[in-house]
Amino acid sequence: QWGLRAINMFVGWEITTGKSDTIVAVVDSGIDSVHDELQNRLWVSDDTVNGADDDGNGFIDDVNGYNFVEHNTSIVDDYGHGTFVAGIIGATALNEQAIAGINWYARLMSVKVVDANGSGYVSYMAQGVHYAAINGADVIAPVAAGRPSHTHPRHPPAAGSHDGRLRDSRDVPCDGAGLRRGRDCGRSMRFRT
Repeated sequence: QWGLRAINMFVGWEITTGKSDTIVAVVDSGIDSVHDELQNRLWVSDDTVNGADDDGNGFIDDVNGYNFVEHNTSIVDDYGHGTFVAGIIGATALNEQAIAGINWYARLMSVKVVDANGSGYVSYMAQGVHYAAINGADVIAPVAAGRPSHTHPRHPPAAGSHDGRLRDSRDVPCDGAGLRRGRDCGRSMRFRT
């Protein structure tokens, strides 16, 4: 876990290892809900799986988060980046595994805005951030994206964005996981407006 050393996380853990009432929304490609390091860390809403919006937030059965790509409650990470970011943020600590997240106790809300190809609409991102905010996220960790690449036919280009399209993450200083200033930060993601 070179990144934790790079940000002096071991010194930070001497001050605090986090709190279980901290909700971190991972606005990305989903989270692997059966991953050993993450399955017990998922945020659980006041909703239950019964075909009704029990918590009154406008989303039916969104127990662990919401999928804005497919407009359902499947938080399956079919791209891998969201699970990677969730692990950095909140992988379970002290469980005889080789890793630990920054916050050992945080609850991870999965907000899927990126598909299996690493693409998504800017509107998904906006909806995802709004969802996280209205559902009590203390921290919102959005996926990073670069400049525009595809224009959605129903949405005009964003003001000042050339053609309204976002291109891959190599055009930004770092990815959602941070720490890699000015370098290609791994898998590319594209957002369309």
